[in-house]
Amino acid sequence: MSSVEIKPDVMPYLCQKAEEEGKSITEVLDELLRLMLAHGYIEQTFNLRCRSCKHEIGYQINDYKAYCEYCESIVFFDKC
Repeated sequence: MSSVEIKPDVMPYLCQKAEEEGKSITEVLDELLRLMLAHGYIEQTFNLRCRSCKHEIGYQINDYKAYCEYCESIVFFDKC
C-alpha cells in the first residue's frame, strides 16, 4: 500500500479538528472519507468478492458484514 501525502495548507485544519475531537488525524480522515463515500461525493469503483467462492458481493460503506448470494455465506470485513 502506498503512503498518502496531505498538502501543507490542509494540515492545520486537520490538526485542529483532530485536537477538538480528541482523535488522531488518521481517524478524522477515515471518518470524513467514509461519510463522503456514503453520501456519494466519492464514487466507489471497486467490487468486493467473497473469500470462499470469489463471487462479487454487495457492500455499502460502513458495513462490517455482507451476504454472498452465490455460496450463501456471510462475509465479514475487518473493522479498522
